[in-house]
Amino acid sequence: MRAENFQIRRSQTKIMLHLDYGLAAGHSENDMLAIIVPGGGVYEIPNVEEYRTYLNSHNVDVVGMETLFQLKGCSRSYWRMFDPQAGGFDTDVATIRSGLVYALYKAGETGSVAIAENIDFSILAMEQRLGDVWKSYFEQLHYAVAENLHVGVRFIGPGTINLFLNIHSFLVEAATLRDHLASFLALKVFDGAKKKAKGSKEKSIKKMSELYEYLKHTPHEEDIAQEIIQIDDRENAGGWLARLNEFRNHLVHDGPISEMGRKKEVVFTTHKIASLDVPIVQYDLPIDPILSPEGPYIDAMKQCVFLARKMLGLVRDVVVASGVKPEIMCFEAANSCIKAG
Repeated sequence: MRAENFQIRRSQTKIMLHLDYGLAAGHSENDMLAIIVPGGGVYEIPNVEEYRTYLNSHNVDVVGMETLFQLKGCSRSYWRMFDPQAGGFDTDVATIRSGLVYALYKAGETGSVAIAENIDFSILAMEQRLGDVWKSYFEQLHYAVAENLHVGVRFIGPGTINLFLNIHSFLVEAATLRDHLASFLALKVFDGAKKKAKGSKEKSIKKMSELYEYLKHTPHEEDIAQEIIQIDDRENAGGWLARLNEFRNHLVHDGPISEMGRKKEVVFTTHKIASLDVPIVQYDLPIDPILSPEGPYIDAMKQCVFLARKMLGLVRDVVVASGVKPEIMCFEAANSCIKAG
């Protein structure tokens, strides 16, 4: 069965799971879990209730979900990131995004509202850029299959530059969210912490690097303080936020993301899922750009997914530490609420 004949639902609304390596998945006409290769057909595998556990056992994970539908005669698409910490796609972070802003607005904390609005926007931007990374992988895989490339070949095809651009955009958006969280923590948790500026002046903390230095020299007992010190430590192998910083700093100050990869080309290969050799594409980035910039490597999409999930976890921890309880705006007369999408 060809991919173009694949339908997840026999209606105007279709749902497609986005997986690692530019793959997609859903249920086929035979009600079996199916891995979709763009332009290359559908690979049916035994249906299992815990499909993510099954995929994970073959080193494949769910990245997000795209809902395709018709609205007033026009095709529309709604993408949501998969968040395992929340157990699905309608995550609690969607509530945090709008609820944090509204709760602070009700409390009259205008200074905090502005930062919360920045956090709201940056979460959405980071998630959408992750979706763009997947789409670029999908397009590269479609090209490799359509051109009947040999397994193992490295290539630069139409749209490869878009893959690099979207990885770049994701890392920059994630780093922007990082700094907004630092600014929020400095104001709400650490009593308006300031950084030392030239001369005798002090300025508000607006970057995670500034907050990290402040916490190192001004000890705090809060759990979130210890967390920031640990995850932003360049010497700590588990310092994932420091690794995000390194990627971002390279992009801004040194050069494009392609200079950090194993090669400047995408590789077309196969990945074993059960007994199937499923075509995939990969672009490798160093797992640790600080301590081991020359490798070992990990696929860029897996790196982006890892960082995105870590950032959402940090968002939760920051909100808990602030003591603010996100509150959704409701209209009692209509018995409905406004919630971030």
